[in-house]
Amino acid sequence: MNWQPSLCLNTAERRNLRRLAGLVAGACAKPRWLVIGRGDDRLRELTGELIWIDIAEVPNIHVRGDVVRLPFQPGQFDGVIAKAVLEHVEDARSAVQELHRVLKPGGHCYIEVPFLQPFHEGPDDYQRLTRHGLERLMREFHRIECGVCVGPTAALIWTLQVYLSLACSLNQERLFRAWLMVFGTLLSPLKYADLLMGRLTQADRIASCCYYLGQKRWREAF
Repeated sequence: MNWQPSLCLNTAERRNLRRLAGLVAGACAKPRWLVIGRGDDRLRELTGELIWIDIAEVPNIHVRGDVVRLPFQPGQFDGVIAKAVLEHVEDARSAVQELHRVLKPGGHCYIEVPFLQPFHEGPDDYQRLTRHGLERLMREFHRIECGVCVGPTAALIWTLQVYLSLACSLNQERLFRAWLMVFGTLLSPLKYADLLMGRLTQADRIASCCYYLGQKRWREAF
C-alpha cells in the first residue's frame, strides 16, 4: 500500500480524455479502444467498444496478456490508453512499439507515466521518465500534446509520506505500512495546491506524472 490515489490529483486527465474522445470520434463513428491495465470506471464514458487487457488475472478485464506481446493483429484499434502502466514494464520501448502496431493508421494514443514518485509495486516498478524522456519514448507517434497531469505538490507530499513513514517505522514493515496510511490521511488535503502548481510553466521540472497524447501517422516515414 502506498496511498498514492489519495495523494495525487490528476488535474489534466478529464480534459485530456475528452480531447482524446473527440479526436477519435471525429475519425470513427464507432471506435474500438484498447485499455492497458486494470479497469477504470472513468473510461467507461468513452463511446464505442472498450477492451481491457492486463497481465494479471484481475476483475474488470476482458483479455489477459502482456503489453510487450499484445494478442491482437496489427491495426485493430482506433485508440489505445495506458495510464500508470509503462513504469511497471521492464521493456517500455517494446511496449510502445506494440501499442503503435495495434493502432490503425491515424489512430490515437494516450499515455501517463510517473516522473517523481516513490517506488510502487504493480507487480514491480522499473523506471521514471521526464517529459522529454516520454516524448523520446513515443517518437514513432506524431505528438499532439505532452505535459504535466499530476503536479509538483503530489511529488512532494508522496515523497514526504514515505520519508516520514520510514523514519517512524523502526525498520519494521508492519509499522511502515501503518504509518503510510496515517501520513497519507494527514497530507492528502495538500494535493489541491496542484490546481495551481500543476499549471505553472515550469511544473514539469518537479512533476509527479506526465502525459502524452499522440497519433499514429497515416504514412510512416522511411
